[in-house]
Amino acid sequence: MLLIGYCIAKEPIEYYEDKRVPDSRGEDVNSQGTLLTCWWPKDAGRVILSSKDKQILTQDKFESFSECRSLDLINLGIVDMENAVFSTMGNLQYLTIGDDDIHLRPAMFEGLDLKMISLYNMSINILPDRFFAQHDSLLELLLHKNPLNVINPESFFGLSSLTALKLAYSNVVVTPGLFQHLPELIRLDISHTPFKFTPDMWNNVSLISLRLENAGLSDLSSEIWTGLEGFLKIMSLSGNHFQTITSHSFHGLTKLTNLELNMCGIQHVDAQAFEGTESLEWLFLKHNPIITMDSNMFGSTPLQEQVMIWFDCESMSCFPDLCWIHEKMKETEIVKPWCDTRCDNYNITLEQYLDNEC
Repeated sequence: MLLIGYCIAKEPIEYYEDKRVPDSRGEDVNSQGTLLTCWWPKDAGRVILSSKDKQILTQDKFESFSECRSLDLINLGIVDMENAVFSTMGNLQYLTIGDDDIHLRPAMFEGLDLKMISLYNMSINILPDRFFAQHDSLLELLLHKNPLNVINPESFFGLSSLTALKLAYSNVVVTPGLFQHLPELIRLDISHTPFKFTPDMWNNVSLISLRLENAGLSDLSSEIWTGLEGFLKIMSLSGNHFQTITSHSFHGLTKLTNLELNMCGIQHVDAQAFEGTESLEWLFLKHNPIITMDSNMFGSTPLQEQVMIWFDCESMSCFPDLCWIHEKMKETEIVKPWCDTRCDNYNITLEQYLDNEC
């Protein structure tokens, strides 16, 4: 079944279960009268700390939170912290530090068995070798919005269980072998980061999800994905600059189910552009000034029973080749695509539109 949607739809969002328990009195809870303010009770699953004054974090500030599983330190005005500052929090699994001018220290997370570390929008420009070597149970590492420019394979040594890595909004140069110590890595986000493809870049990784949005890409070639064949399922390339999607641009990505190419300035989709994407279920082409879409853009690839293709409804009149879609839809169930209520075509289905045009 081939379903074509012409709409401006909301992007899917990621969310996490929040197990915070607000104070039963409905009031803020102070932590020992220190500079830190705890907005949740001390026995809560998650604790958020805030402060208005610059401070140095010391172990004594966390002694009362030994049962805490998740700790957020956001915009605290922290200027420094003791080594092993969290060592009294033996149950801590999820740690977020953000929006502060903090530099990494050698024993920063000593004594912790963390599942997730988020260090975002800080002053990290160098990720030291083997900095996380003692955290072989870590599953997620989020380092986005840092001025990172020095990073090498040894920076990730010891992270044998890591499944998700976020390096978005940085100056990281992705080089071959960078992820060689991450055998379990399946989710990688390097959006808004200058990206330059080099051979053997994806050796030793089995990525399922790859985000390369606004990465300065201007050319697509199947060679870019060498090493990801048979693994990659979700990929976003939105915000890059591809005037034309040429033939075999995604050849070999047989497991790919979701492909986002929104806001890429695409004008032409050539024959066999998506050849080989036999598992494709969602194709997003929104906010592109598309002029032509070749009727053979999938080549000889057998399509799934249902494939959703999204493009802007205001561009419908710019599709002289859309009649091929009409032929494919004749033998399948037709659903009314969604459309922006401001669009002139809001009250008609794509089938009706094509009936008139074809």
